[in-house]
Amino acid sequence: MLSAAFKDAFASQVCLIAKLVRDLAKHSKHEYL
Repeated sequence: MLSAAFKDAFASQVCLIAKLVRDLAKHSKHEYL
């Protein structure tokens, strides 16, 4: 189904963005603290 494929793509996007945000937070923590 189209909705299932869309859900999979959306979930992978969310995982990717969450990983990027975690990496950014890890690297820039020193600047904010």
